[in-house]
Amino acid sequence: MRGLPTVVLLLVIALGQAEARQSRCFARFNLVSGQCEEELATVDEDDCCQNPHYGFIDAAGECQFCGSPVWTDWTPWSKCWNMCGSGVVERTRKCHGLSECSGVQASHEMKPCESDACCPVAKWEVWGDWGPCSVSCGSVPGHRERQRVCSHPTPGCELTCKGPGSETKACESESQPCPVHGGWDHWSGWSPCTDVCIQGPFSEDRLGVYPTRRRDRACSSPAPSTTPVGNDCHGNNEDIQNCSELPNCPVDGGWGAWGPAGACSTSCGQGLKLVIRQCDNPPPQYGGQHCVGNSTKTEICMKPCPVHGVWTGWAEWADCTASCHSNRDSTRSRLRSCSNPAPSSDGNKCLGEGTERLKCDELPNCPVDGAWGKWGDYGDCTVTCGVGQRISLRACDNPAPQHLGEQCLGSSSKAKTCTTNTHCPIDGVWSDWSDWGDCKDRGEPVGCSMRQGSQSRSGSCLGRDFGGKGCPPPAGGGTMFQMRGCYDIHNCNTMPGLGWSEWSEWGVCTRSRDNKMKSLRVRVCEPDLREYSPYNHRGREMSFSGTPKPRCTRSSTDVRELVECIQLPVVHLE
Repeated sequence: MRGLPTVVLLLVIALGQAEARQSRCFARFNLVSGQCEEELATVDEDDCCQNPHYGFIDAAGECQFCGSPVWTDWTPWSKCWNMCGSGVVERTRKCHGLSECSGVQASHEMKPCESDACCPVAKWEVWGDWGPCSVSCGSVPGHRERQRVCSHPTPGCELTCKGPGSETKACESESQPCPVHGGWDHWSGWSPCTDVCIQGPFSEDRLGVYPTRRRDRACSSPAPSTTPVGNDCHGNNEDIQNCSELPNCPVDGGWGAWGPAGACSTSCGQGLKLVIRQCDNPPPQYGGQHCVGNSTKTEICMKPCPVHGVWTGWAEWADCTASCHSNRDSTRSRLRSCSNPAPSSDGNKCLGEGTERLKCDELPNCPVDGAWGKWGDYGDCTVTCGVGQRISLRACDNPAPQHLGEQCLGSSSKAKTCTTNTHCPIDGVWSDWSDWGDCKDRGEPVGCSMRQGSQSRSGSCLGRDFGGKGCPPPAGGGTMFQMRGCYDIHNCNTMPGLGWSEWSEWGVCTRSRDNKMKSLRVRVCEPDLREYSPYNHRGREMSFSGTPKPRCTRSSTDVRELVECIQLPVVHLE
């Protein structure tokens, strides 16, 4: 039991290693297109995301952003999904980052629309003729089918024909019998082999001629009908097999060709040569007879006496072996022949060389093409945090190009991935403005009066980590803290109203209590704020805090309208 903690620790380490996922890492994530750019290497996802500006390809093949979650801009509103009458338009946006975007915010919105581009009503053409019966023989019932075409001459309009485009009805065959197709009977027994042994000759690439046995079968189970005509049986009615288990037949030996004559029996003058043949064409096998006759014979030979060789005169000098100087010297040569006379096979050869060479010193230098030298050591990592690269260089100096030679082909540098195991600093970003606080005067609520108060709002610096910078100064200067003068008119129901506003735009489509997608628009009683001073005692502009409940002189109960979102895109119907 004392070894158990070590086993558990090793198991935890092994599981942690198994969970690490290798992914393609990129040096830049495009927040507009959502695409990864400038691929670095394939590394662990955690190592890649040590730099919050990087991106990686996840298991689904999608590019993911390593930084803090952020919404893209909304796409433009789409065209109305219905080409005639009421429908919806939609727009989308995406959240990029390693976690969900903060707040309850939608990634998809729809709102109602109206389209005047109505399509004409499509009409069915006349029914086509009934097709043939699906069966042509026997007693099993079949069916016939006919079709019709929906005409919609206006391109882009949806199909508006109602009802099926095809129909079927039952039918029967003409009461004629179906054809009977042939079937094979059982194979007969094997016949005796055509011979009692395997005929030769035999060699490594020839195994002899095998006797054979055969068997047959009849197309009679059942036999094909003649009226109506049935199909014959598929395949062969005869099967032939080699009798490979038989012994080889005896092979009588045969003489091979006469071999080359041997050496002459004398070193000079007339003598004899011995010629031999072998009993190997074929050799006797499997009890066959040996060759009949002699295996040797002799031939008369004449061997001349030795002749010693003498040189001819030197020939003219040949051209130089090259047109320019290179690492190897260019030379010219001249020849002479040991043929004046030539030595016999047992005569003495000429003394000295048959070839004479001279250097061609007057030639120009040859062009030298450049060749790459060895790769240098890899340099330091190009980054101090996250994933980067180490670079190795090589020079075109092995040799360097000379005398108008070609430069080296290929790259003079190569890179390999390096991981610093250090997370890059994450700079802080400002949050959105908070809601305006309560409107108060010296810490006391001002209520539904014309008493002037003040209220504030602020923003927070979020996301700073790993030694990153704080948030930059807000755009336009100042700080993320604001105060303003205010009147508190929230829920004030004694305030007079000027009249009812125009209807608002239709809102986005949301699911209502009856599980239908609906859109809302409203109109409100606009408050009469003319008696409120627009400036405080310091001359600063005043604001109104909250939503009042003024009383309009003309009563109206029609202040909100709901309309069902119809003709939704198919993907949003469920």
